Amino acid sequence: MSTFSINPALKQKLLESGFTVLMDLRDMKPIELSKEIGVTPKQALDILKTIKADLEAPAIGNQNLIADPERVVEEEAFTKREVITGQTAYALLEEELNCCRIITFCKDIDVMLGGGVPTGKITEFCGVPGIGKTQMAIQLTVNVHIPAAFGGAEGHAIYIDTEGSFMIERAVEMAEALVEHIASLRALQEEQLKESPDAPPLPPPLETTQILENIHYYRIHDYIEQIALVNILPAFLSEHPAVRLIVVDSISFHFRYMIYKGGTTSRT
Repeated sequence: MSTFSINPALKQKLLESGFTVLMDLRDMKPIELSKEIGVTPKQALDILKTIKADLEAPAIGNQNLIADPERVVEEEAFTKREVITGQTAYALLEEELNCCRIITFCKDIDVMLGGGVPTGKITEFCGVPGIGKTQMAIQLTVNVHIPAAFGGAEGHAIYIDTEGSFMIERAVEMAEALVEHIASLRALQEEQLKESPDAPPLPPPLETTQILENIHYYRIHDYIEQIALVNILPAFLSEHPAVRLIVVDSISFHFRYMIYKGGTTSRT
């Protein structure tokens, strides 16, 4: 945002309100922006007009624009409009039936969720403090490693910790328990394989270190770090295609305490 020729005072208001990159303003209306950053609708309109003018200006000879590939990609994403496409109800049904799920090892919850937490979707766990939300989150980051041969997602996990509540000791205990559980299942299937030699071979035994190495942990200390992490997640996921689960514990913690002009900003 600092590369645009916006009035310095207005630019400061944008940055203080969390508008740090161009995509933060995508599809933003002047009246909405004015409420977000505490300026008049006219000032908000001037901001949007200035950005539009900078984007349309020739890159050569314009000192307000930088010849940066990342900036070019950001501008293209800002101006791009997605083509709206549809799909049939049958396709939706197939997606639901083929959806990979991560079991919680809590029978009632798994039944309620149709077999576990679905991948490719947002699942929110709510409850009073101490009810076990963080324990559930840690358990899921471990359970996502269950091999596909045993009905699991066989993936990696990202744990975004905004409250400092992640307990590595608990994660180790859960990982060790899962390794023992998979080992017992493996022993049963090995006996069955003796009777069915044509069956596909079992995957290698699961190890505790393997589980822990594939849980990518981020400790987030404020809302700026949280927004920054969200912005780099697409690139991280491209480099780590095995990730099947992203946990945010919790998503609203820092935003509840982000105060602007004596009150919580509407961007929460």
